[in-house]
This record gives sequence, C-alpha cells and structure tokens, in this order.
Amino acid sequence: MKYNFIYYLGEWGPCILIFVGMLALYKTPTYLGLFAAGSVLNLLINYILKGILKHPRPNEKEHLINLEQRYKEILNFGRYGMPSGHTQSAIFSTAFVFMVTRNVRLLVLFSSITMITMYQRVKENFHTINQVIIGVAVGYLVALFFFLYTRKTLQGKVKAKLDDNYFGLI
Repeated sequence: MKYNFIYYLGEWGPCILIFVGMLALYKTPTYLGLFAAGSVLNLLINYILKGILKHPRPNEKEHLINLEQRYKEILNFGRYGMPSGHTQSAIFSTAFVFMVTRNVRLLVLFSSITMITMYQRVKENFHTINQVIIGVAVGYLVALFFFLYTRKTLQGKVKAKLDDNYFGLI
C-alpha cells in the first residue's frame, strides 16, 4: 500500500488539531484546560461506544492483524469501528475551538483537516460512511457540552442589578 499526503494528514489530523487548538486557546486557560480534559474524555467516550456497539470495521481482518501485532497486551483495542475515533476527535477540536474563538480562519483550517481526515478514514476502508457520520455527531455533542459547561463556569453566578436610572418608584 502506497501512502501519500492525504493518508498521513488523515491519520495524524486529530493530533494536529489538538495541538493547534491548544495553541489557539493558550490565552484562555480555563478553555484550554477544559479543551484538554474534553479531548481525553472524548477518546474515552469513543472507546466505550465502540465496546457497546461492537460494529465491525469494513477491513476487519487486515486491520486486526496490524493492531494485534502492535498491541498484543491490549485485548480488543480498536477492534470496532463505530464511531470513528479520528472523526470524533477532529470534530470535537474543530467545534470547540470555533465556539470559543469564533475565528473563521481557524474554522477553515480545522474544517479542511477534518474533511481530509473523514475522507481518509473511508477511502482507506478503516470506517464506513455511517461510522464517520456517528463520529461527527458524538464529537460535536461532546464539544457542545464542554463549551456550555465552560461558559457557565466562567460566567459564575449572575445577580440582577438595578438599572442605573432606577429611582425606586416600582
């Protein structure tokens, strides 16, 4: 199998996005910390979902042989394909960083790498289109949860304030 730029960008896309996301969020420590925690929890959720759903990968035999040679001590690591962990991680990073920064240039960069990652996962027969679509949904939901939680945490308790022009008549 000949590997090319698309293959490697798709394979390493989620790691690249996490690294760039940390750089983009370094000035906001709370968001940075929860982005890191969310990235880890996102991977854990993916692993649990794969174990629950037990949906096989399209190229199960070749992929299993490679994984079992690499990770002999870890039984069933990566055996299942639903949802796509690469896609879930890439979408998490893309959505969370955009929700925090609202930077369109970062969105274009992250979206490009995410689309290449999704394409590579299907093209190389690591995942089906449905596995990638579910990865998108789960990654986005985890990002939304962490963003809303972080925003609520930063906001703290909001107390009503009387209007500056309030004269106490009502």
